Amino acid sequence: MQAVLNILQPIVDNLSKDFEKFTPVVILSQKLGVKPGHIVGASFAVGLFLVITGLGSDFVTALIGFLYPAYMSFKALESPQVEDDIQWLTYWVVFVLLNFLDSVLGMVLSLIPLYHLAKLVLYVYLFYPKSKGATVIYNSFIRPLLKKYEGQIDQALNKVNNVAATVEGKLHQE
Repeated sequence: MQAVLNILQPIVDNLSKDFEKFTPVVILSQKLGVKPGHIVGASFAVGLFLVITGLGSDFVTALIGFLYPAYMSFKALESPQVEDDIQWLTYWVVFVLLNFLDSVLGMVLSLIPLYHLAKLVLYVYLFYPKSKGATVIYNSFIRPLLKKYEGQIDQALNKVNNVAATVEGKLHQE
């Protein structure tokens, strides 16, 4: 048992450091008398168990993909630094794109064994402070694609705005 604890200790220490700004975990860990890494690790283990067993897979992955990022986005908006705003805005762009793809392809994707587990791991990769996976995905795939078609997208949006303005003008005339 001590060997297992010795292996887990560096992981707990790293998680504690990585989530030291996540106030709810810090407060809970202080009340329970454990390190924040214990709370994060135990929460992830429970979530992992629920996803693997299929007990609330959709709920657990949605919760993990939303809860921590939403709170950290709030903290970023309240801080004077711009870097954290960029990080969390990037996360939400990637998150929404993945959710859109999931809603379109979800029926097919859910047939893949352990799909929800892969989705859970992807969400953690996206927001985990050390990996900043959302930034990697955004810079590697989303940004180049949007840059390539930026002019066409802007033209289409302008056309939609013009149509909307025309319709609104006609509605006010009646």
